[in-house]
Amino acid sequence: MKINKFINLLLLLLLTIFSSCALVPSISVPSYIIDSNTNNLKLNTKDGKWLLCEVAIPSNIYTEVINDSKSILSPKFGNRISFFLESSALIPYKLSFDLDENILNDIKNGNDFDYLILLDISINKNDFADYSLIPSSDNSAQKQSISRINVYDLNTRKLIYNKQVKGIIMSNSSSGPVYTKNINKLAFKTFNKLLNSFSDDLETLN
Repeated sequence: MKINKFINLLLLLLLTIFSSCALVPSISVPSYIIDSNTNNLKLNTKDGKWLLCEVAIPSNIYTEVINDSKSILSPKFGNRISFFLESSALIPYKLSFDLDENILNDIKNGNDFDYLILLDISINKNDFADYSLIPSSDNSAQKQSISRINVYDLNTRKLIYNKQVKGIIMSNSSSGPVYTKNINKLAFKTFNKLLNSFSDDLETLN
């Protein structure tokens, strides 16, 4: 009888400990912000040849990003879109995300493409681990990734479309353990949201 009572008390103590804030982790949920730097939110995909180039993609998600891009975009463009590594496109130097008219002129003169799509995925902050005791006083600690698309008209040498998705996980005010999304998963999620939004902005107009 005394043994059963002791066991019950021990179980109650353990349950109390494991249910306390100090040991049970909370889950920090990402927030996503979609933004654009251009007024043009729709693109007509009916005409022209399109080239998609990657400016930067984290190596851990590169294959998934390219495969998803092909799966989502190819039906929209048909055989009028090319992906850089599989194309014969001549790009004289490593591209940055924001291109000036001179660079666009060089790309146009060396290729027969009408439009250039640039994809950039960056990890800007990774201040804490996936399972972390985040100090409650450190309100600036973040995980942050940004996925961006620029579309240039190579005939006019102008930027005609921009969209970006920022994914953010803020530090949790709790003093206990916190589970958060892995930074590569956060980057891939921002890309998926960007790709789907970009796909929705593509129209085939006569």
